[in-house]
Amino acid sequence: MNKAQKAKRNWLIVLILTAVLGVAGIPGTVITASAGIYPLMAVCIALIVHAFYGTVFYAFAFIAASNTVKVLKVWESAGITDIDEMSAAVMLRKNDTRTAMKRCIERGYIAGYTLTEKGFEPINDHRDKNAERFCRYCGRKLSDGQEVCPSCGAPAKSKNQP
Repeated sequence: MNKAQKAKRNWLIVLILTAVLGVAGIPGTVITASAGIYPLMAVCIALIVHAFYGTVFYAFAFIAASNTVKVLKVWESAGITDIDEMSAAVMLRKNDTRTAMKRCIERGYIAGYTLTEKGFEPINDHRDKNAERFCRYCGRKLSDGQEVCPSCGAPAKSKNQP
């Protein structure tokens, strides 16, 4: 969860900085133009243009990161793996939920799972006695008898549980 929360925080910081620098570029353009400092005026204009177009992109990136954090929180706390149940729990459209779930797997926030039409499915779903166990939070391989993941401290599941 920490990596996802950091990504969300970083997008928010970039969004705020872009907006602030864009606003600062407006009086900067006026001041530098009246003083005849044209290279600095060009920088101020570039800040305004970047803010105009960039804030939209960064806002969408922040929303996507927020949706990912929502999905991770529900998955970690309630263990919901079904897309329909997850959509209801995080109050997102099914397509947005699927995108957030896909992002969780692609970015390594959830290890040992794949995304199917139904939702999260364990990669090793055959559940035989000799199946290797992996931490559902960080993906580290667990040896037999380990009750807690040595990497992240999460409780280990038994071999027959997803």
